[in-house]
Amino acid sequence: MKVLFALATIPLIAAFLILPDSSLDKHTSEMKKAQSIAIVFTVNKIGGAPEEQVLTLSKPDRFRWESPSRLVVGNGKTLIALDKGKNVYTETPQTPDTMRKALGEDAIWAWSAFFDPEFAASLANVKKGAARKVRNIAVTEVEVIRKDGRAFNVYVDDATGIVRGQTFEAPDKSQWLVLAKELKPSDKPAEDGVLAAKLPDGAKKAEDAAASSGPKLAYADIRGILERNCVSCHSGPGAKKGVDLADYNAVKRQVTVGNADASRLVRIIRRGQMPPSGPLPKSEIDQLAKWVNDGANP
Repeated sequence: MKVLFALATIPLIAAFLILPDSSLDKHTSEMKKAQSIAIVFTVNKIGGAPEEQVLTLSKPDRFRWESPSRLVVGNGKTLIALDKGKNVYTETPQTPDTMRKALGEDAIWAWSAFFDPEFAASLANVKKGAARKVRNIAVTEVEVIRKDGRAFNVYVDDATGIVRGQTFEAPDKSQWLVLAKELKPSDKPAEDGVLAAKLPDGAKKAEDAAASSGPKLAYADIRGILERNCVSCHSGPGAKKGVDLADYNAVKRQVTVGNADASRLVRIIRRGQMPPSGPLPKSEIDQLAKWVNDGANP
């Protein structure tokens, strides 16, 4: 009986002896404890020149990430992503999933623990490695394998417990190095000005930019859309809500020339409020917006 009891307790003892590596526990707790954190870091594809980027995270759900080629801002309700080269931006609703996707990119995923309550659960294996110095700061290298199979070597600051950088292999087999030049946690949220989107002059929403490409449209190009879907209710003295769309001059009075976003007619159609028969195809909405942005030409 004693032998059987001893054998039966071996798995139980082993379960207590085989503990998960805690090398990232302090990183996770410090990121959750901070109210904001400002990170200036370099991203370097091995063999290329380093690129400086800035990431600011602020509780409860705001962030700003800027590189030479793009800007991504989460204001708590909307994610704004600007392609600087094209001067075109997109807007999408900010949800836990879209936020997790935006901050889950390889270069910054370790710092997503600031917001992501599932960060620790996303790790499959964590193994403490060698002591090193990064930018003259003592760090410990930690080998991390995520549950999606991706492998990273992260560098944990010995003094603060926060990750200061990492190396990884991208899906295309290229090798990358990310290192923080400055990393400043704070017990106060970041100021609104630091988190502002600050879009450059002339920046266009992606759908408007697409609509504005190609030859300029004339009224004849969009008249059929209005006649098929709008004119039966919106024409003449009895036009519904006083909105007359029966001819060019009447339609032009319902738009802001050169600015589809500011045109009530376009906004209502984009929202699907009109026509009552159902939303127009995106191609027709884009055509109407392009006509307005082109100058609402006769």
